[in-house]
Amino acid sequence: MRKGISLIEMVVSLAVSALLLISIFKIVNMWLAMSSSIVQETKTNMSLSRTFDIVERDLNRSTGNFSWGVSFISFDAIVDGQKKRIRYYVSGNRIMRRSGNSYNTVTEFRESAGFFEEEGTVRFIIDKREILIGTKGG
Repeated sequence: MRKGISLIEMVVSLAVSALLLISIFKIVNMWLAMSSSIVQETKTNMSLSRTFDIVERDLNRSTGNFSWGVSFISFDAIVDGQKKRIRYYVSGNRIMRRSGNSYNTVTEFRESAGFFEEEGTVRFIIDKREILIGTKGG
């Protein structure tokens, strides 16, 4: 009886080890891709939530006089104790906010954004997420 392992046993054990390592690599790779996707989706949701919060804040200060089109909505609001015209509009892949002489990028989007009239409300859609904006006269 010889001691040690034969060449066939070594080749079989190497093949099994290689299959096991390949399987582990694929699982880790899948997990990293899924993790990256979740992080990106979370960042997008946080950005859109912040955007909708900013719009809601301005709408709560609104005094009316709404006007809108597919790429914009504007209204009067009390800002810093003064009545100002606030305008949100789509510019390229950005949602911009204008108040007086101030222009700010509110957020960037990947797919599409717009404002759509719907029975006394305006539907504000960014990348398939939306809020409804009630208008007091258009």
